[in-house]
Amino acid sequence: MSKQGITFIPTTDTLAWLSRCLIGTLKKPAEMGAALYLWFLHGYEEVKVSEFGGDSVLACFPSETSKQRFLEEETEWVKLWFSSLRPWENGDHAKNRRCWVTIRGMPLQAWCAEFFELVGSTCGQLIRVDPATDQRIFLEGARIEILTDQGALIEKQVEVTIAGERFQEIPSEASMNGGDMDQTRKENRRSEADMAGEDDPFQLT
Repeated sequence: MSKQGITFIPTTDTLAWLSRCLIGTLKKPAEMGAALYLWFLHGYEEVKVSEFGGDSVLACFPSETSKQRFLEEETEWVKLWFSSLRPWENGDHAKNRRCWVTIRGMPLQAWCAEFFELVGSTCGQLIRVDPATDQRIFLEGARIEILTDQGALIEKQVEVTIAGERFQEIPSEASMNGGDMDQTRKENRRSEADMAGEDDPFQLT
């Protein structure tokens, strides 16, 4: 594949809004849905919070003054939810993403969280197991969510040896067209609510 070079100079407006932003890295990527609402719940209604990769959020404040004031407050809930929270820096970009992967061709004796984590590690880092998979409701394929730095669609073969017998596992990701991405976001929110519980969707586990 040939490479083509381009040159781009950011506008003053672009740099202005980024100067009002903080990047927060979550301690638990599985709780992204709840983390997006934390700011509103704690009285920061004017802060716009967006997903920024698989384990981070971008929080845009109405002014640089309000951003700095927030940093100086050192609120306890920030320390509870985020491993780091810092101002945006030139060159920052989303370094990873979350995606749902289906593992097909696996024997039932390996149907457990420990095995799902092993297979997930071949593509990234396991975030969680789909509740229907965990409860063994659908057994034609196991669904897991992973955190990965792979930009390409995940579809690979993994050779696994179980009790001396070899199997070909096939972790594969749904296609990433617009409809599938919207559906993935809905599934993420639904799974997050199921795992957190209806009474307290923002409970840390």
